[in-house]
Amino acid sequence: MEMNSTRYRLHENIPFRSKKIVLIVQSGQMGKFDEEGAEGERKLYDQLEASLVEEKIGVCRFDFPDRVNRRESISDEEYRNRASRLSAVYQRIKTAHPACGLTFIGMSLGANLVLEKLQSVTSPSSAVLIGLYVDEPVTVAEQVEAISLVYGSEDYIAFGENISLANLIAPAKYSQTVKSCINSAAPVETLILKGLGHSLNPMNSEAEGPIARLVRLVGGGKSIHE
Repeated sequence: MEMNSTRYRLHENIPFRSKKIVLIVQSGQMGKFDEEGAEGERKLYDQLEASLVEEKIGVCRFDFPDRVNRRESISDEEYRNRASRLSAVYQRIKTAHPACGLTFIGMSLGANLVLEKLQSVTSPSSAVLIGLYVDEPVTVAEQVEAISLVYGSEDYIAFGENISLANLIAPAKYSQTVKSCINSAAPVETLILKGLGHSLNPMNSEAEGPIARLVRLVGGGKSIHE
């Protein structure tokens, strides 16, 4: 099992004359970028990549060091290994494509890693953070141009040992806590997608497709061709 090897795969799908690259940072349930991950996670990334490339937006995906047990909370060492890998990939992309803007898309643990990385980015960057939870202040770098917090409406959380329906907290509420913790000169927006779960997987008949909304967030609401 690879834990912290310096060798890893980097998948790049960058159209000719692309002006923007999206770096997908997967959840803690994924090591290699082509594993299944959390429910619907790989399918989401595959569909998102295809849609972004159609818009002339490049996509990069990469392997993380594996974890001993993905059912348990990540250890400090495993977290540091993943943070180090993300930093290495970030630097590699910026060196190879210095003229391209960069947008991170992070999910769950990946969103936490991205938020940490946003504290030290050295060039214009933006981020779409899916399923993020933090409750301590984080100050991001001045180079960060926009942050979007994205949640499925069915992504409830709870704290403590004796969890009941009465203890569940809806994303409409806890996302406010997350937003208040992010100190950013750039706007921090929140988007809650109806009928979706933690990995933006459909949970009920009201589920809306997330791909078009994510592509719009990456493009800033404007046509990438403009």
